[in-house]
Amino acid sequence: MDTPDTSSSPLIPDIALRLQQIISPWGGAQRGQPLDALHRECIAAVGRGSKLLQQLLPSHLLFVEDLDTTTLQAALRRFNGVGRQTVLRFRVSQFGRFDSALVPVGRLNEQPDRFVLALEKGLSIQDQVILYGHAVGHLLLNSNEAQLGQRLMLDPRNGFAHADTVAELRLIEMVKQRLDQRVLETFPLLTKLLEVPEES
Repeated sequence: MDTPDTSSSPLIPDIALRLQQIISPWGGAQRGQPLDALHRECIAAVGRGSKLLQQLLPSHLLFVEDLDTTTLQAALRRFNGVGRQTVLRFRVSQFGRFDSALVPVGRLNEQPDRFVLALEKGLSIQDQVILYGHAVGHLLLNSNEAQLGQRLMLDPRNGFAHADTVAELRLIEMVKQRLDQRVLETFPLLTKLLEVPEES
């Protein structure tokens, strides 16, 4: 395993908190803004030319109708960005539909080194924000592990995608995958997005 680049690590905790502070209270969904607007805000916070960009944020958002393994693989083949040659694999077998997936991608003939976030196109913007925040939580957790010299639980070089659904994440005490549990426990600002708004 390569030694993680920690040359800019003192900045990472500040950026990590800043990203959570942007995502958690984001009100763009109520203003009719698409998820891309939130993604652009997060990119600006990290810095478009920053080496941390692909480490802390998905490289692209990919919206897929009727998201499952078949439709996602087809969408990846049509994808114009890095990842057109990706062969979709999950460590935990996926049956039926899911709401989002972090898919490891890389340049042609190179090992995957970043993630694309695929999202169900038919979801409400608010649910897309929940899944975006959770995905960023996964990447922030990766960053924490890399700085500590630990093995990454969601390492793009392994080539395994990771899927989530809003309904399962909302059952916080019953979330099955340890990886998801760690994100929910580590980033309470992002976990707060899962709270169902009370009826006024």
